[in-house]
Amino acid sequence: MNNLNQVCGISDVPLSEKGKLQAIEAAEKLKQKLNNTKINAVYVSPLIRAQQTAEQVKTVLSKVGLWPDNYLIENRLIEQNYGSFEGKSRLDKSFVYSKSQFADRSYNQESLLFVAHRVYSFLSELKQFKNNYDVVLLVTHGAVCRIIHSYFNSMSNEQFGAWRAVNCQVVEYEGAREE
Repeated sequence: MNNLNQVCGISDVPLSEKGKLQAIEAAEKLKQKLNNTKINAVYVSPLIRAQQTAEQVKTVLSKVGLWPDNYLIENRLIEQNYGSFEGKSRLDKSFVYSKSQFADRSYNQESLLFVAHRVYSFLSELKQFKNNYDVVLLVTHGAVCRIIHSYFNSMSNEQFGAWRAVNCQVVEYEGAREE
C-alpha cells in the first residue's frame, strides 16, 4: 500500500521486496552503530510488516551475536488507526488536515493524543527497567516514531508535524526523559 501512497495505518499488509531490502540495509547500519554491543530487548508492533522487518534485522544481527534470544510483540507500538482513511490516498485533503488535529477522532480514527498516551505509557514502563536493558530496539511505524521522537525531544506543533521517520530509519535515543 505504501508503494501506492495509500494510508496504511493498521492495515495488516506484508512488506514488499523493497521493504525487505530496506530492512536489511537498516540492520547493517544498526550493526555498525551497535559496535559489538548486544541488544538487550526487542519490542515489535503486532502488524506483519513490523514483524517481517524485525525478522530481517534478526537475520543480520544474530550472525554476529548482537540479537537477544527473541523479541516481544508490544500492542502499544501498533500504528495509528486511521479509520475511514485506511487504504485511501495519503494526499487526500481531509486526511492531511485530520493529521494536523491532535484530538481528532472523526472518520472513526484513533486520535494522535491517544496514540501518544499509549506510546508514552510504554516508554515510561521501559524507564523502570533501564538498568536491566541498556540497549532496546523498537520496531514500529511512522506515527509511533514521531511520538517516540517527541517523548525524547521538546518540539513545537510545527516541528512535530514536520518530523518524519524514513522507512527503516535507525534513530538512537539515549537516557530516559525526565518527567
